[in-house]
Amino acid sequence: MKWAYYNGQWVDVTMPVLHLNNRGFIYGDGLFESIRCSRGKANFLSLHVERLLAGIAVLNLKCDFITEDFLHEIILECNQKNNFRTGSKLRLVITRNSGGTYLPEQNNASLCLLPSAEVESEYIATENFVEIGVYREQQKPINKLSGFKNCNSLLYVLASIYTQEMRLDDSLILNSKNKLCQATSSNVFWLKDNRVYTTSLSSGCVNGVMRRVIIQITNATEQEISIEQLVDVDEIFLTNTGSGIRSVNKMSGKVFRTDYGLELTDKLNKFIKEQI
Repeated sequence: MKWAYYNGQWVDVTMPVLHLNNRGFIYGDGLFESIRCSRGKANFLSLHVERLLAGIAVLNLKCDFITEDFLHEIILECNQKNNFRTGSKLRLVITRNSGGTYLPEQNNASLCLLPSAEVESEYIATENFVEIGVYREQQKPINKLSGFKNCNSLLYVLASIYTQEMRLDDSLILNSKNKLCQATSSNVFWLKDNRVYTTSLSSGCVNGVMRRVIIQITNATEQEISIEQLVDVDEIFLTNTGSGIRSVNKMSGKVFRTDYGLELTDKLNKFIKEQI
């Protein structure tokens, strides 16, 4: 049995607890955070809380109960209840409470913390490199919602279907300016002439927690880039909190080097240990 936290109670994850008129279910009216833990504690919790509170403000939700101390405690308890001894992946979901049509009847919110999987306590530098393509059927708009993980993820769903159909490992998503934005569930970094770059938030990419960490570790420069320009870089790697760093070895028929991304995983693990 796996345990989830829902509005102050611990429940079996297989038990139905959401009402059919839940606004997250009907309208995608909510936010989520994907959290990686090491030995019970959330990595970079302050960054997750910062992004979550910013999204809550944009959606005009009432979530006075959301504090770093509160989330720290329920994350610890979630890992204990699910007997996650090394590391884990958790999903935190905030939805506006039921009522109304597009116009809500209220702005109070519900919180759910779901266990996803037990993982290693550290990120693993793997040579299971990824081949990526470009999803061009839909572009990501650039607006004040772009930087958050909201509960309407249709663009990423369609891009993931395309990725599977093309037998790729991931796909890049373009913004409304036809420039690189991000991958389906990751931010994109690249190496050119021994300098690290990534797309800026003005590109419409998610304000990824791991993105912020890697920028700090590598002193990466934010830059706009087209797909045609990206093909000419030396190395590409994808980042998110769940998987850490994934090195790209092939795109559009070109083979890329992967040594920097592998070395960076060791620096990331060292950085995390220093934060604990």
